[in-house]
Amino acid sequence: MIALASTMPQLIRSKAALARALNRPTTTVLDWIKRPDFPAKKTPPWRAETVEKIARWAARTIDPYATGSYTTMRDDSPRDGAAESSNSEDPREALDREIRAMDPLKIARLRKLHKETTKLHHQIQILAENYVERGQARAEIAAVIHNTKTALLAEARASAASLDSMGLLANGAKRRVEALLVERIEAILRRFAEGMHEAINEDPPHET
Repeated sequence: MIALASTMPQLIRSKAALARALNRPTTTVLDWIKRPDFPAKKTPPWRAETVEKIARWAARTIDPYATGSYTTMRDDSPRDGAAESSNSEDPREALDREIRAMDPLKIARLRKLHKETTKLHHQIQILAENYVERGQARAEIAAVIHNTKTALLAEARASAASLDSMGLLANGAKRRVEALLVERIEAILRRFAEGMHEAINEDPPHET
């Protein structure tokens, strides 16, 4: 069975966290989730016992030496008249023999490719953990602006009422002061919202 992470929360809330719990790259686990035989629901959250179920499924179904996401365990039954004994060979021994037979230059290229692939998987995992879709960012900013606007408008009206109760405003001035405060607050928040949406919609600069 796949060795799981030593510590694991009771509820896995993201696909990146699921990959960490399974001790696998995020890209690998994303490929697993796309499989039609994936043994759990395809969207978070997942419980810790579900992670164990996924680990058992992967150990039983996914070939640990395969590079393709949809490659399943090797069928050891003889094909095309091949002797059954030829399929019973330990895959580790076969892989080791194949590597020893390789040209040293090819081995060096494979090592370099493995290093670059490992680095790329790490970068993808970092992006997956920190990426926020624009639509989600807009929704969160809109909620913040709405809550802030509601609080500030209530404070503006309360402030106008307080000034009027203290006799600091002339007759009929309360409504004018309240309207002025509301107008300025709405203008400030409108400019803030426009600036935030421009920042979200702006594409990152391209490297030259």
